[in-house]
Amino acid sequence: MGLGANNFETRLNDEPPPSLPCPLSPNRMRELELMHQWCMKTCHSFSSDLSDVFGTYVVQQALHRPFLMDALLALSSLHIANDLASANTNNIEISTNDGLHPVSTEDYIIDALHYQNQAAPAFRAALEHISPSNCNALFACSAIMMACAVVSSFSQPGKNTGMGTLTALLPFIKGVHVVIDRARDWLASGPFGLVMQCHSDDDWLSFQPEDVELLPSGIREIHRLCSRSHTSDVCTRAVAMLAKCYVKADAMALPWLVVVGDEFVGLVQEGRPLALLIYMCWGVLLNRLEGIWWAKASGRKIVAQLVPRLVGAEEWDDIVNWAKEEASVETGT
Repeated sequence: MGLGANNFETRLNDEPPPSLPCPLSPNRMRELELMHQWCMKTCHSFSSDLSDVFGTYVVQQALHRPFLMDALLALSSLHIANDLASANTNNIEISTNDGLHPVSTEDYIIDALHYQNQAAPAFRAALEHISPSNCNALFACSAIMMACAVVSSFSQPGKNTGMGTLTALLPFIKGVHVVIDRARDWLASGPFGLVMQCHSDDDWLSFQPEDVELLPSGIREIHRLCSRSHTSDVCTRAVAMLAKCYVKADAMALPWLVVVGDEFVGLVQEGRPLALLIYMCWGVLLNRLEGIWWAKASGRKIVAQLVPRLVGAEEWDDIVNWAKEEASVETGT
């Protein structure tokens, strides 16, 4: 018995002492918080049909592709910042082993920009080597980064202009084009197949003349304005596609800016009044997307920022007033 007891004591003495709890750094705690935010809320930020894809498949892909993980964390951080701002709450407290640490709305915005800056160059590099194995991750990243660009452009002082928003979006719009152009067949057979199949190019331009009466008054007026004036084919096409969004499905509003084409985007960036008017009406459509937090908030801001540039032209006063009413924008907002 004595020998057995001694052997047991020796084994105990040979075992390493139990390790002390390792304190979690604030950064690690923040990322755990952001992942929880993504899985519980932010993964629903695009379409109810894709919630499971963004909540499960995209997370699995992000574990192996840092650019996608950074994009995911960026949008989650902006989502929390938006919720804090909407609730008029300046900060929340995050618990670590060192106690409670206050985290402000600005902290979340700064973190989001950090993640975006990390994701962008890696995303661009991966686009040069698109393949069946990474095309879904690239498509998801381009969609997430587009949302980040919209929200971030309204979160940075001095950059709150409608054209600034579009300039921020442009690289990611082109990124989406590149992914779809090079990988359409691969995407169609994967988790994003529904996106590829729902709205074909022909579907966007299948607007019928009799559908005009189904449009809201502002879109009906801009459609008639383009029909009776010497309007460029680019703007006429953009209006027809926007009208299709209103008639068929609000959810088509999100990809509209991608499929409408670089020429139209260029007209907006040049400040062409008719293009700005169409872009403002797109903002109204975004504002109708109740379940998509970043689109709704951004849509109203696009309208608010473009109204002062467009107000006063008699030929489209009714359209501007309609947009203000739809987005609940007061003059001077």
